[in-house]
Amino acid sequence: MSRLKTVYLVTRGEYSDYRISAVFSTRALAEALARLIPDANDVGEYPLDPPLPAKHPRWRVWMDREGNNAETKRVSWNSDFLPKVVKGTFNCYVNGEDETQAIKAANEKRAQFIAAGRWPGEGEA
Repeated sequence: MSRLKTVYLVTRGEYSDYRISAVFSTRALAEALARLIPDANDVGEYPLDPPLPAKHPRWRVWMDREGNNAETKRVSWNSDFLPKVVKGTFNCYVNGEDETQAIKAANEKRAQFIAAGRWPGEGEA
């Protein structure tokens, strides 16, 4: 079995502002660039071409308009209905490795939903 090669990422930001600044073959080069970027995150170490994981499970997530009081339920069916608001609660289906990742993905969808002016009662005279 061959050993996996490693790459080193220099990143900035977090959540929807997260971005990769550069990828290096050595930690030394990545750390040199990270020192030059004031708001760089820690250098990340990742295997190159790892085995593909199984498909992430499907989750149904509910939360209020501000993204609070999130509730999740792992589901076994693959429903792709569009995100919607029912009685003031945003709900959608997302894929995620775990509950935390599912809530993060649903929060991104919620923010896009609000930005598009799709929350009921908003933008009405």
